[in-house]
Amino acid sequence: EGDEVIVNLTDAPGEFAVEWMHPVSGEITAGGTVKGDVKPNFAVPFSGAAVLYLRKIQRSTWSAVVLRKALRKRP
Repeated sequence: EGDEVIVNLTDAPGEFAVEWMHPVSGEITAGGTVKGDVKPNFAVPFSGAAVLYLRKIQRSTWSAVVLRKALRKRP
């Protein structure tokens, strides 16, 4: 705890899910979400070594489109 890292996401638009992994125990800790296009500061949630994993969240309207089409077909 107490360690911090800044990641340059200025060329990475969108939203990212944040996870931390302790490389010895394998424990995963969720870190919420962060928006791209900035340089966010991440605080390590535990002591010792840590791995920061950022996964881009893909927003899809596919399910809403399918639902609308299905509703139109109802008698």
